Amino acid sequence: MSDGERKQEQAAKERQMVVFRLGREEFGVPILQTRGIYPYPKVTSLPQLPAFIQGVFDLQGEIIPVVDLRRRFGLPELTEGRQDSRVLVVELDGVKLGLVVDTVTETVWVAEKDIQPPPAAIAGIHGHYLAGLARRPQGLLILLAPERILTEPEREQAAAVGRTPVPGGGPAVPGESAGHDAAAREART
Repeated sequence: MSDGERKQEQAAKERQMVVFRLGREEFGVPILQTRGIYPYPKVTSLPQLPAFIQGVFDLQGEIIPVVDLRRRFGLPELTEGRQDSRVLVVELDGVKLGLVVDTVTETVWVAEKDIQPPPAAIAGIHGHYLAGLARRPQGLLILLAPERILTEPEREQAAAVGRTPVPGGGPAVPGESAGHDAAAREART
């Protein structure tokens, strides 16, 4: 069996997840839907958006709507600044969204056999947003279903927002040119 065939077999039995924290809970999203991890950017507010959509930011010339997962899930707001927060950019049916999370901790492989269906609610979050729970030696990992974060009308609104020019829009991280890549920014934080 070649290396490529082994990797395909592993991918069929496991899912690679990006792990992040909201409060004390750890969540995972599929790495295949993840387009980058960035320090919390300067967000431009726009009128008439749902409260959980903070606004937009400019990511290398692309306008990305920013969804605050704490607000979306009805969790308490952070009492301190967002200096450690990250924006996890995911792509859903061609629409990119920035998900505000407290911190990104690691990437992990989760075996399919260790994934259980989601409960009706866990950690105060409605089960609709979840893809399942993964058992790990260090505890449960809550698997988020990014495609369920927004309803269809909200997704259409976010897509429209992403096409809206931002007044005075600049680079994703103040003081940097838009051409820097995400890995370089993340490595410096």
